Amino acid sequence: MKISYPFNVTNDDGSVLPATKAYLNINCSSYALEKEHADKLGVPRALKGTPLFKLLLEKCESVKWAYTVHRELYVTPENYGSHEVPHSIAAGNMPVFCAGIAKCNSGSVTVDNWTGHYRVAGVRAEEDIRLAWAGCGVDVHLGSMINNSSSSEQPGQSNAGATKP
Repeated sequence: MKISYPFNVTNDDGSVLPATKAYLNINCSSYALEKEHADKLGVPRALKGTPLFKLLLEKCESVKWAYTVHRELYVTPENYGSHEVPHSIAAGNMPVFCAGIAKCNSGSVTVDNWTGHYRVAGVRAEEDIRLAWAGCGVDVHLGSMINNSSSSEQPGQSNAGATKP
């Protein structure tokens, strides 16, 4: 049985405690088709600590990654053949604490928080990324961070319209 850590826990004033802020897939209505397409293509999805996780970081130029509310880090290739893989596939459509793209290069990764399916930003982005990638067996460097923490968007809204770093 998987443990789902408490997420989007609120204070008495209704504000979400920063350490529990999670983001939902804003394109959840398209997930079934995305999953069907990814399954047909045979897109691999790997959990941190597995041989497949290590292999994807070694063989892929870049991966999409998601750190779910189960406190598990998953990766998929950013592109599989000529198809871009959505973050929802890496996340298994679960809410995430953070997600993004990692550029892989000989035992190191440069990680950002770019995703169109989840709005992940704010004051905890770097802390969540460090937590997600801790102990993964490669050197981790932070890339460009998207910070929507000052915007009026609500959790569940996307980075749509933002420029990919």
